[in-house]
Amino acid sequence: MPILVDWKGDEKNILLLTFPPRWTWNEFKEATDQTALLLAEVDHTTDIIFDLKNSSVPVSGSPFEAGNAFFKSMPPNRGVIIMVTNAFIRSLASIFKTIDREFGALLYPVDS
Repeated sequence: MPILVDWKGDEKNILLLTFPPRWTWNEFKEATDQTALLLAEVDHTTDIIFDLKNSSVPVSGSPFEAGNAFFKSMPPNRGVIIMVTNAFIRSLASIFKTIDREFGALLYPVDS
C-alpha cells in the first residue's frame, strides 16, 4: 500500500503524508518525489505532516539516510515537518534531531 500524499485544505499550506501500517523505503522515495513536486506548485511556505501513528519503520534500510534525502530534496518553501508518531518513531526522530541539527530544527514529533 503506498504512502498517500495530499493537500490538507484548499489553501495548499499543509501537505499530509499518510503512512500505511507497512511501507517500504522505495515507497518513501516515491512519496518524497511527489511531495517535492507538490511543493513546487506553490510559492508560499508549506508545512508537512507525516502521519506515522499506525505505522512501523521498515526493518531494512536506514531511516537517517532516507530522512536526509527527504530534507535535501525539498524546495526552499517547505516549512516545519510535524510527525504524528508512535514511541519508537518518536525516539528515532529525537536521534535524528541530534545528528542533523539543520533538519532537526524543522522536525516536531507529536503524539496526535
